[in-house]
Amino acid sequence: MTQKKQEQIKNSLDPAIQSIADDLDKVTAISALNNMEGGKILVASLLADIVSSIDTMCAKHKDLTMQEFVSLSVDMKTKINMARLLTRSENNKDYLSDLLDEALLSE
Repeated sequence: MTQKKQEQIKNSLDPAIQSIADDLDKVTAISALNNMEGGKILVASLLADIVSSIDTMCAKHKDLTMQEFVSLSVDMKTKINMARLLTRSENNKDYLSDLLDEALLSE
């Protein structure tokens, strides 16, 4: 982010602009993690865990209790959400950056 844009954000009276800028900072950090080797390993591990949960549900669907089934489903959903957060961070960063530019222009 340029120095000029940072000044515009700092001097803005619109709380939406500050909110967008804060979200952009968070998404930029997540995107940086995703682009690192550790982030790629994390996503691969999450996806492997999701596949493992699906395999367990398919192989043991007759033997699983409702509680075990729900537990596997919730675990899988959590891991899907984490993988999505990481893999979509670059698109979200671009979107928030464009949104911030538009908001600053309309101010």
